[in-house]
Amino acid sequence: MWKLFFGLLAVVIILLGFWFIKSQGDWLNKKMETIKICFNENCFVAQVAKTQAQRTRGLMFRESLAQDKAMLFVFEAPGIHSFWMKNCKIPLDIIWLDENYKVVAIRPNNQPCLAAGDCSSINPNVLASYVLEINAGLASQIGLVEGSYFTF
Repeated sequence: MWKLFFGLLAVVIILLGFWFIKSQGDWLNKKMETIKICFNENCFVAQVAKTQAQRTRGLMFRESLAQDKAMLFVFEAPGIHSFWMKNCKIPLDIIWLDENYKVVAIRPNNQPCLAAGDCSSINPNVLASYVLEINAGLASQIGLVEGSYFTF
């Protein structure tokens, strides 16, 4: 009888732990600053991930992303910033920008990882100050190419 009680208690505690972690992530995403970022007449309302916790979380666990929404990762200094699609449910175009908002690399149509072993690093090996994630296919649809500029 006690084994059953403690077994059920352990399951409840584990489920509450998962719920707490997920709710913290949802809270984190809701509290993020937003900014309007445009390429020509194509504008996105981007959540700004500027803390390490926000950058780590990114778009993980999101079920969808509206066509006019994005996530902008802001780094303290230019660097080579790798990304991966772990726990991401949305196919994405990933765009690296320099300190002048010039596109220095685009990696289109990155698919969600189906298993832990499928999550390879996405790294264009260029210096960037910002990384923008938008829905897969939008970069080519709006004519975005390396050398293009965004305005904030």
